[in-house]
Amino acid sequence: MSEVRRDIRIRSAAIFIAVIMLFALIIYRIVKVQYFDVIDCKQHTEVVENCRNCKLKGKNKWRAMSINSKVDTIAIAAVRGNIYDTNGRLLAASVPEYKVRFDIGTEYLRAKRKTTDEQARFFHHVDTMAQIMAQVIGRKSAKEYEKILRNEWEKKEKMIENGEKRVGSPHYVFGKEAYIINYSQLEDELKSAAIYRCKQYESGLVAELRYKRRKPYDQLATSIIGSIFDENKEDGGEAGTGRSGIELRYEKELRGTKGYNLSTGGYAKTIEPIPGLDIMLTLDADLQHFTEQSLLKQLQTLDAEEGCAVLMDVKTGKIRAISNLTKGTNGIYSDRINIALNSTRAPGSVFKVISMMVALEDGAVQPDTYIDTGNGTRMFPWTKNKQRKMEDTSAHGVITASEVIQMSSNIGIADIINNRFKSNPQEFVNKIHATGLLDSLDFGIPAARARINPPTLTGAGPTFLPWLSMGYESRIPPIYTLMFYNAIANNGVMVKPHFVEKIGNDSIVTEVVNPKICSPETLKKLIPMMEMVVEQQGGTAFRTAKSHLFRTAGKTGTSVTTEKGVSVYQASFCGFFPADNPQYSAIVVVWKRGGRVYGGGGGGPVFKQIAEKAFLLGKRKHPALLADFQTEYEPVTKNEKFEKLSDAVGMGLRDAVYYLEKAGYNVSLNSNNSLGAVYEVRQNGKNVELMLN
Repeated sequence: MSEVRRDIRIRSAAIFIAVIMLFALIIYRIVKVQYFDVIDCKQHTEVVENCRNCKLKGKNKWRAMSINSKVDTIAIAAVRGNIYDTNGRLLAASVPEYKVRFDIGTEYLRAKRKTTDEQARFFHHVDTMAQIMAQVIGRKSAKEYEKILRNEWEKKEKMIENGEKRVGSPHYVFGKEAYIINYSQLEDELKSAAIYRCKQYESGLVAELRYKRRKPYDQLATSIIGSIFDENKEDGGEAGTGRSGIELRYEKELRGTKGYNLSTGGYAKTIEPIPGLDIMLTLDADLQHFTEQSLLKQLQTLDAEEGCAVLMDVKTGKIRAISNLTKGTNGIYSDRINIALNSTRAPGSVFKVISMMVALEDGAVQPDTYIDTGNGTRMFPWTKNKQRKMEDTSAHGVITASEVIQMSSNIGIADIINNRFKSNPQEFVNKIHATGLLDSLDFGIPAARARINPPTLTGAGPTFLPWLSMGYESRIPPIYTLMFYNAIANNGVMVKPHFVEKIGNDSIVTEVVNPKICSPETLKKLIPMMEMVVEQQGGTAFRTAKSHLFRTAGKTGTSVTTEKGVSVYQASFCGFFPADNPQYSAIVVVWKRGGRVYGGGGGGPVFKQIAEKAFLLGKRKHPALLADFQTEYEPVTKNEKFEKLSDAVGMGLRDAVYYLEKAGYNVSLNSNNSLGAVYEVRQNGKNVELMLN
């Protein structure tokens, strides 16, 4: 028992001695740090004014360590990703520029030179600094800048003396004000001076890199590309981030990740920023520019309030051009609102193609079925004591179902749909829903949804179905109408229109909305009807949308609504080309307040111009024709009996191309001179090459 007690006492004593020794060691370290450790002034900021022997003891050391443990952080902006068109041409880019400040509180400037004058380096460089500031920044003379610099130096010294600022803390001349310069100014004018060739942060020059968004094509496709928040405007967003359009929708992909410059005492570290991803759009800059100009001229001619035009690749759904123009209070048109995706007015007669497709698919009618449209006026029962009048532009009498589309007969399409679905209007609506037209789709940028008014809530009563069939009682944005027409051109496959082709190295896959909007048999009946609108005499777009280069299938549309007591006409044309092998589909819509404008005359001419431009540009043929292709081209050389290739010799380029393509040849140009005359035609089957002198 006694041995156990003795063992316990020994162990307790050992533990006690160990604790005492540990405590003594801690006391020793504290005393050593407080009174005997030395720090090197070359590595840390000077703290005490009378420190001459480079030994800072006691509380001064801790103060120095506190000062030098403070981490100064300067963000490094990431390069925002560029935006390109489908051919790699730059549409939006981030250009580097520098936000420049001058910090006269750095250790380097405060340090004394190894000369007898014992002055800080600042005084040996102040005149040079002032001269460079006057040269690069301007606004003031070198003498004025030198006076400002010296005054700021004295102010900083007094603040240190009074304990208001610590030694080594930043002291920016002009407070937080900064000046913006470009890379050339920074490298060639600022950093060439000896004072600015020392290590980063030592000279007092603080050049904060940032990127300014630039658009080489200026206002091209503004509402699609979008904009970013400007740091000079108080508009509620973070400077440099997406505000609208593609810039906003793909902010996460474009913005990249910021980097940082970290510094504390004599230590500095840079965390490099990660650039944002580049985005390639489906737009073609050439087609985009031409589309905008064509639409602008038409709006100016008609004195219309607004309009839109969209060109889409049939197979892929890629939007090759889109223009949205609205007239401002100053009478100037600009691309401010994405009308093509967000206008929700009634589509008008372009909807008749949708109605006819449903009727054909249902078996309610055949192309040669006769429809009696009477004298051009039809009264439909509305309420108990009222009737609602429907009119055609003229009396058509008895016409075929095909002619209903060709002549755009309101009464004809209303009779077809009303006779079949009168007992159950919702069945007709359901069949439209089944095509995918009314699906809620994400186009990559904000868009309204296509809607049909509920039959029981419209107030139209029994007239709901007749009026819906001709393009009222619905709210269809132009992009949805185009998507439907494109599906007809694409063998019944409805693909979603999209604006982005590639993000970084990842290509965007075409999304199929509906693999089959109707049967192939229905398409074979419907497309010839749409060709009659443009290609046959009596069609509502025969004089305005018909091209000599290819056949077009499409439909005109006119709707009239009342807004604030004023009639608003919506004139549109939607179609695709070439009709026998569709490559593109397009829609043009024009709105005019207080004046009349119809689909054929409003949308047809612009459609034709865009279509011919796209057709020719797609083949990369005769560039002379691409510069200013006329809406109605009449050959200078009259040769109605153009029979052989040699007949083109002696003609100008335009005339030769006109006759050769009309004869079914594929034409290319082997000359840089587009103004000369054809002296030779080289043939390889249906392909011919023109030589000009």
